[in-house]
Amino acid sequence: MHNRAGIWAAALAMGLVLRLGFAWHLGHDFYQLDELGYDAVAHDFARYNVMGLKLPLVMGSVLMPFCVGLIYKVVGYNVFLARTLQAVLSVAVVPLMGAIAQLLFSNSRVTVATIIVGVFYPFFVYYSGILMTEIWFAIVLCLGVWLVLRILCAPQATSVWDAVATGLVWGLVALTRGEGLYCGAVVLAATAWVGLGRLGIDWKKFVLLGLFWSLPWGLWGWRNQRLSGYFVLDVKGGLALLHGTIALEENEKDTTYAHALLERMSFFQEAKKLSIVEQDKAYKREALRFMLAHPRLTFCQWGRKFVNFWRLYPRMDKVYFEHPSNRPNAGFSRRLLAVMSFLWETPLVLLGWWGLWRARSRWIQILPIYSLIFVYMCIHIISVSQMRYRLAVMPFLIIFAAAVVVEQTIKFPTFRGRRSYF
Repeated sequence: MHNRAGIWAAALAMGLVLRLGFAWHLGHDFYQLDELGYDAVAHDFARYNVMGLKLPLVMGSVLMPFCVGLIYKVVGYNVFLARTLQAVLSVAVVPLMGAIAQLLFSNSRVTVATIIVGVFYPFFVYYSGILMTEIWFAIVLCLGVWLVLRILCAPQATSVWDAVATGLVWGLVALTRGEGLYCGAVVLAATAWVGLGRLGIDWKKFVLLGLFWSLPWGLWGWRNQRLSGYFVLDVKGGLALLHGTIALEENEKDTTYAHALLERMSFFQEAKKLSIVEQDKAYKREALRFMLAHPRLTFCQWGRKFVNFWRLYPRMDKVYFEHPSNRPNAGFSRRLLAVMSFLWETPLVLLGWWGLWRARSRWIQILPIYSLIFVYMCIHIISVSQMRYRLAVMPFLIIFAAAVVVEQTIKFPTFRGRRSYF
């Protein structure tokens, strides 16, 4: 037990050093355009006590700018400090991955292997320093999955407080990124289906879980309704659908090209005259109309976006208009980043999927992970898809990849039963 605690402490210390080092390398500057948007909302929250830009705006992904805004309130506007504190928080994804691995496999080797990979995985380090929602989403998803797995792995020990905590965390998932609401709905529905039908968990606990899940995003939706007259959580989905359908060819080059194409279209100009909520609805209608009118093309586009989601290295032909606030390479060689990505992503993705397949006999416990990966992937196949969006599900692929490596290394004799890995 003492050695295990020492390994955990050493791994977390190394993870903290790596993340702080990268955050300090980034410094005060911005490196992706999305950082500017989130930072502006956080800065104005600190100055004007509103979630928006000087005036309250209808928006959905609020957890990250809210927390960064609190930092700015306390210490003043300091991008470097916000980046540093986010880097410290980002280490949390590693012990959460270890806790999930231990819960699923009850084996210290698998847990240690998971932690080690999580500490050094380069994209966890990269997004720990970038002021965007990617690492926040990964953290709350890991926490949410760990909580639902605790319910499914020990159904008789599930308490009222387990239901409350699980519901609240998945409610926060919905406020971290726009996809979070749909991910939570599917994962919790799958958990309830298994828990009620297979494990005999008291239905009242799932009702309580559902109520507390709907509380955070329900209150935020009510806030948006007071501003706009519409109960909405996000207003970016329509534009994302346009970029992933009508403007996909241009979006494959760069978002700037996609937006320039849409700006030349009459429906887009007409929609811009509407309120932000009505704009989003108009964009969604036009994207749906396009998909229904071009089913074969839509299917081909889904295939391309599937490849984009699961690709093993960043595209080398993608155009970047680099300027002081848009340098996604963060000072590193683009070719070097592609090679590093391929060397990491290839074994983790392939072994992770192999592990998920080998674990299928335990689908009752693992169904939340299966359903999360599936629904999250489908959202991006329908809308827009990039390699970076996969970061949210990489913790689970890493866990199952680690289990496969450990199982193959020590030749564990069976894949069945409580004591086996799968």
